[in-house]
Amino acid sequence: MAEAAISKALELDKENANFHLEMARLFSLKGSADQAREFYEQSSALGSAIAQHELLSFDESNRFEMQLGHLFTFKRLILF
Repeated sequence: MAEAAISKALELDKENANFHLEMARLFSLKGSADQAREFYEQSSALGSAIAQHELLSFDESNRFEMQLGHLFTFKRLILF
């Protein structure tokens, strides 16, 4: 429901950085990293300083999750 409402708002005002930021947050919560990153970048390009900051945090978080995943994969390989 939230996605549909924000999508409709974006259709009406494609240059609104806040709508792009809200879509980025929504996709981030859903675990859709590629889509979230795309909306963070669009919001940032439209001048949102908040989006720039969240994009940096988003990238750091994803990098940490990837490293953690590699660690568990490596641990599994050693144990089995």
